[in-house]
Amino acid sequence: FDAGCGSGILSVAALLLGAAEAVAVDVEDNAVPVSEENAEANGVEARLRVSTTPIEEVEGAFELVLANIQAPILIALAAPIAARVAPGGALVLSGVLAERAEEVEAAYRAEGLAHEATEAESEWRAIVMTRLASG
Repeated sequence: FDAGCGSGILSVAALLLGAAEAVAVDVEDNAVPVSEENAEANGVEARLRVSTTPIEEVEGAFELVLANIQAPILIALAAPIAARVAPGGALVLSGVLAERAEEVEAAYRAEGLAHEATEAESEWRAIVMTRLASG
């Protein structure tokens, strides 16, 4: 699941790396055709579903959830994004400036996810969280 898919690059990459299918959403209408074009250019269009469906209206939970969105939006959407992470699943939050990383991580810990790792590149951070498997 790609929350805030933009051009669909994360969904396309996941599909190229072996994901069986991907669901991508964005609030911007133009994200849909751009994501579809990028999926078609990479031969994965049949396995991508992209729409402007609000995150909280997307049904189900996913083994992998990706969100490359700025920190204030990631924090505001912590509950619906975290709800899309299946038990045993992972969440990768990227596009986070270093000074906001702890705040973003805390928002998702409050939603029941556990911190696994933080990767750094220059002033940017990618935060990996998981949901414990039920059971």
